[in-house]
Amino acid sequence: GHTLPSTPSKARQKKSATTTTTTTTTTTTTIADTMDRGDDPGAAGAPRVMDTTADVMGNYRETLQALERVRDITRGCDLSFPQICVVGNQSSGKSTLLGSVLPGLDEVLPRAAQTCTRRPIIIRLTRRLEAGNRASSENYVKYGDKEFAWTENERTNAFNALMVDQKGEGDKEFTDVPLSVTVVHKDAPELVLVDLPGIIGQGPGKEDILAMIPPYINKAETLILVVVTANDDMAMVAAEELAREADPRGTRTLQVLTKCDNFSEEANKNVKVELVRQGLKNEMGPHMVCSRPHGGGGRY
Repeated sequence: GHTLPSTPSKARQKKSATTTTTTTTTTTTTIADTMDRGDDPGAAGAPRVMDTTADVMGNYRETLQALERVRDITRGCDLSFPQICVVGNQSSGKSTLLGSVLPGLDEVLPRAAQTCTRRPIIIRLTRRLEAGNRASSENYVKYGDKEFAWTENERTNAFNALMVDQKGEGDKEFTDVPLSVTVVHKDAPELVLVDLPGIIGQGPGKEDILAMIPPYINKAETLILVVVTANDDMAMVAAEELAREADPRGTRTLQVLTKCDNFSEEANKNVKVELVRQGLKNEMGPHMVCSRPHGGGGRY
C-alpha cells in the first residue's frame, strides 16, 4: 500500500475561502484553497464537495432575507445594504425598464407624470418567501400586511395601495421615508431594487429629490443604475452628474439609454449609437433599450 503524506495541523485549520459575485443574470462562485476540515485521520486530504449553484443561490437568498429583516427593523437608520438604486430624470422610463426585469412589475410601480414616484420604493424580488399566507408556488405582491395575486386586476390594486401611501407627508411633495414592496414570483431574480423619485427640471420638490439620492448611491454596496432618455444630452443630465460624484471611477454605475426609437435628430442618434459601440467592451454600458417600440404595447 501507498502511504499518503500526513497533512500539517495548520493546514487542517485553514478555512475555505468563498467569493460570490452576483449580477442580474449570472452567479460566479470561486472556491479557493479548499482543505479537509474533518478530524478523522483516514479522511485526511480527501476533497471536499464544492457548493453547487443551487447551494450558493440558496445561501444568497437566505442572506438577502436576513438583510431585509434588518432593514425593516432599523428603518431610518444609516445602514448599508447590497442593492441596485435606479436613478433618472422624471419620465425617463425607469418604471418601464424595471418592468423588463420582471414583466408586470411596472404595473405595480408609480408611472406617468401625474403619478410619479414621490419617495424611495424598495422592491425586493424573490422566488420564495420564508413565511406567508400563500402557497410557495404562487406569484404575488406583498405590501405591508396585504397580499395581491399576480394578476392584472390585483397588480392594479397593489398599485393603488402604493399610490395612497407614496405621497409626501404634510405639505411636502416628496419625502425620503421609503416604502417596501416584496414580489414573490417563480421567474424573479433574487434582487433588491430601490426606485428613487425621478429628478425634475424645476418646481417644488426639486431640491428635496436631489438631496435624497446621494445617501442611497454613495454607499459602496450599491450598484447605481442610471436611466437616461436617449435623446437627452448625457452631459446635462442631473442623474449622470450625481452618479459621477458618487462613483468617480464608474466601477459600480450601469448606464442605460431608453426610448431609443424616439430621436429628434439623426445626428443625435448617430452620436448615441457610436457611444454604445465604443462601450461594447465595458459591461457597465452605456446600453440602449427600447421596451415599448413607438409607444406600443409590445416589448423587446
